[in-house]
Amino acid sequence: MIREKYEHLKDRFGLFAWEERIRVETEVIPNKKFRTFTHNILHFHFFIRLALKILGFYKSANQNYKDIKVFSNVVKIPNLPNSFDGYKILQLTDLHVDLEAGSMIQALRKIIPSLNYDLCVLTGDYRNGVKEDNSLCIMEMQEIIKLIKKPIFGTLGNHDSIQMVDELEKIGLPLLLNESHAVKKAGDSIQIIGIDDPEFFKSDDLEKAFHEIDDSTFNILLSHSPCSYDRAIKYPVNLMLCGHTHGGQVCFFDGSPILTSSSTPRIFCQGAWRFKKMMGYTSRGTGACKIPIRINCPAEVTIHKLVKGGIEWKEN
Repeated sequence: MIREKYEHLKDRFGLFAWEERIRVETEVIPNKKFRTFTHNILHFHFFIRLALKILGFYKSANQNYKDIKVFSNVVKIPNLPNSFDGYKILQLTDLHVDLEAGSMIQALRKIIPSLNYDLCVLTGDYRNGVKEDNSLCIMEMQEIIKLIKKPIFGTLGNHDSIQMVDELEKIGLPLLLNESHAVKKAGDSIQIIGIDDPEFFKSDDLEKAFHEIDDSTFNILLSHSPCSYDRAIKYPVNLMLCGHTHGGQVCFFDGSPILTSSSTPRIFCQGAWRFKKMMGYTSRGTGACKIPIRINCPAEVTIHKLVKGGIEWKEN
């Protein structure tokens, strides 16, 4: 059923990535083959929630989840086109809008309208869990998208289904499914490249996404997870924007994560980072996953300011 219904997306994902997406959604997810020991046996998240309530910490942790901070990240780029000097990109990620109905809409209504930015990117995980019914998620995303200035681009995350693509695009969120789009300004242009989820679905196709993209333009890669950093470096990526890790969501007092739900080295799991010639940023996430809480790890929306300058990186 899913295979036939979403065959029209095959060319956009690329054959291999589309087949992998369909396989996971029709064979792995329905049989819960992805569930870990803690999911199946211990109901891990239920016990965390219960423990926090017993200890009296749940209310404050839930309030932290709704208290979204605005973070700034200045990216200095030697080869940035002159027209994009000072260009600002708003990043939202890991909204999981249906985790606590209405909370993300209410919180973002207080923040987004006052922000100054030129472009918005959303790096996946619009829903929470892997529900078959996406109606609440789409309804809430529609209200959030109304708050955001155009242009806007998004990618899918590990919680998102191929069944959401048409619905999200219908409400005004163009998705990059192993695709690229040129953003033009005053005769200059930069490329926004988006890949499908590399963490759970493993349906990213960098080769397809970077077909016809070279190092003559400034290229920004949107990837739900930073786990693709070591493959992305083989392509002309100047800046990589990611999410997925939530920065840990529950952290120690120094802000270091207890868990990140990713095999990615922790240096790439929150904030700004650099890998060889490629600059990157992993957002701590705008929402939360499984439990609407945050401890020592503030939720964020991020403004990336592109600035012409800095030192050009050279191979040793």
